[in-house]
Order: sequence, then structure tokens, then C-alpha cells
Amino acid sequence: MSKSVQSISKRALAADPHRARLPILHYATWGRGGYASHWLADCNAWMYSLLSYAEANLDFDRDRDRAVLPLFERLSASDYPFMCHDGSQRAYAEGEFLRLFAELMQQLPITRNRVLATSAIDPYLHYLSYVTDDPQPVEFEISFLGAHDAQPDGVGLSAGVGLSAGAGRKDKFDGPGSGLVPAGRQRIRTLRRQPTRAYRGGLYIHHERLYLHPEAWYRLRVPTRELECVFRTPRRGMPFSFDAALRPRDLYDQHQLDHLLVAQWGHPVEVPLRHLATFDSRGLYRRQHLAEVTHKPLRAAIFRYNKETYSILRFGLGDEAGTPIRPAVVFDDRLALDNAFEYIQAKGDIIPVCNRMEDIDRHPFDAVVLTGMVNFESEIPFVQALLHRAADRNLPVISLYGDP
Repeated sequence: MSKSVQSISKRALAADPHRARLPILHYATWGRGGYASHWLADCNAWMYSLLSYAEANLDFDRDRDRAVLPLFERLSASDYPFMCHDGSQRAYAEGEFLRLFAELMQQLPITRNRVLATSAIDPYLHYLSYVTDDPQPVEFEISFLGAHDAQPDGVGLSAGVGLSAGAGRKDKFDGPGSGLVPAGRQRIRTLRRQPTRAYRGGLYIHHERLYLHPEAWYRLRVPTRELECVFRTPRRGMPFSFDAALRPRDLYDQHQLDHLLVAQWGHPVEVPLRHLATFDSRGLYRRQHLAEVTHKPLRAAIFRYNKETYSILRFGLGDEAGTPIRPAVVFDDRLALDNAFEYIQAKGDIIPVCNRMEDIDRHPFDAVVLTGMVNFESEIPFVQALLHRAADRNLPVISLYGDP
């Protein structure tokens, strides 16, 4: 339960020092401690590389009516990387994943036997990989192309396969550069790395973790294979994790991170300042505990329209005898409905589902309820706008997952 946990950037603070702002969201996932360390780590990163290889060879028009798409969906299940962290389940998870991958490879025409892939573990830490049937070692060449909104001129995205934001670990810094070899003398623009190599599923996986600027363009090349991809890093906030008391803590030392990025790329990054908790934040475990922080019945704006929202529509949120929270409007970045009850075949007052940003100012509400994690970039503007309104009007924010 949080009335407002605000992140203030240096630029926003300088522009208006008297008003706290919410310029960006902090990065979090549905994982241990709210971070991504369970989903993409040393023990399972190779699985994502093989998934990229399979995806690069899928033709969704050609394979629409074939068994390969359901097989690829089974291979993409999060169960396998999740189980790799448990020593008693790792062998089974790896074996089952490789069995499904081999079955898929037997049915799939291989049109690309060399695949570059990039995946954001968090907005700063990235997993880069090259998958091939060629046993020869390779070198990675990573170039910073600039922090632009638009794609840099003269570059294309044809060679790369990008994965969704996944998960990672908290890496320790071994000092600026951390063994990196700069290509330039003064202003570092290109780094060359010797990636780690593994052999899985009959393929050689060359992979590397690297710290990059958020919201910037980079080029990943394998010079000896004349292969490259251009990708953009995500726009999200400073990664954090939760401790046992559900208090957020920064995942990185922000000054060290800024120093490392300058040392690597010769370009500073605007690092958010530490959290400024202007109101109480606490974990609530029983419905009646909401009465301790709400004090009166509330009309809630809910984001998003998912199974948690269905439950709130049917049963409400809070203690019926105390201070219930009832939905007044549902926001979703993907769909709009005249009545949220119609889809779930339930009865109740007419509650609209809105997918336009301007609707946030048209509907009255006294609280904000976030029923899921932020999974896609299209969801970020809605969550930001709702948090802005909550901060401006001192409204309670209830997050069922705690990731904002």
C-alpha cells in the first residue's frame, strides 16, 4: 500500500524544485524481491538464446496451421527457466527443454543458422548472444550510436531478434571498465568483448552481459561473420528490489553505475535520485487492514482489465463492514468496453473500461488500484498518468504486486 513513492530526476528537480514529479517508473518484475534475478540468470540464459534461434526460423504465416507453433509455445513456457534455480529440478527442466527444442528443430525448416539476439535484463544490464552451428570462436563488437528518439540514419534492424524485458541478477562492479577494452582513446564509442561460449541443443551459444545506457541505440556486430543488429534499450527507471519488510532498495549504487557507463561509453546518463517516500508505504495482508489507511469508502480507478480485476468487480476490495473500495472505472491500454461486467457475465453497476489517456481526467475516483505488473511499453503512460494524479491529489495507491 503506497500513497506515493516518488522518483525525482535531476532535470525535473532543477526545473521545479517545489513539486515532486514522477518522470519515469522504476523497473520491477514478478520475481524474487520484485526484481528479475529469477528469470534470466547464468543457469538459464542459454534457453533464451535457443528460443531466439527458433523464433528467427519461424514463419508465422507458413507455420500457422502446423504443429510447430504450439510446440514453440510449450518451449517458451517460463516453467523451465524458473525451475533451473532449484537443484532438485534443474536436470528435469533442462532435459525437457532440450527435448522440446530438438523436436521443434526436426519439424522446422532452418533458414537462418546464425542468429544475433539482445535482451534487456533491466534497463541497464543486457544479455547479448550469438547462436550458430559453427564451432569457431567469435568476438563481439558493441557500438553506442546515440540517445535518440528516432532510429539513427543509415542503420537497419534486419539482422537482430529482440527478446522482451526479462530478468537478471545483481552484478557487482569490479571498478570502472570491468575488464573492457575500449576502441577509442578518449571518447569510448565501441567495445570489443570475447563472449563466453556454451554448447547446447547441437548449437554454439556465444553470450555476454553488458551495461548499456537506457533509451539509447546500440549496434551489436560479429565482425568475422559480417553479421550485425541494431537495437534500442528500454526506457524505464532505476531497478530496485524489495527487502523482507517490503521496503524498496536500489539495486545498483547509482554513482558507481553512472561512473561505469561514462568509463565505457564516454557519455553520462541521467541517473534518478533515490526514492523520496513522501507518504507511508506498507504491506497489507488482510482485507480488513485496508481500513487502517483508507478511512472511508473509496471509488477506485483500476489498471488493468485482467483476472484480478474480475475478482474485484465481483467481490470488491476491502472489508465490507469497514471501508470497502469499489471500482468506478477500469483503464486498459488495449481495449474499451461499455460495461466491465458484461465480459465476465456478472451483474453490477455499469463500469466502463477505457483505453484513452484523456479518459483519466473525465472520470472521478478516490483511489488507484494496480492489478498487475507493467509488462509492455504501451502500459507505461497509463500508469504514469494515474500515479501523477494520485500524487497531485494525495490519493491512496494500492498495488496488488507492489512493483511501482
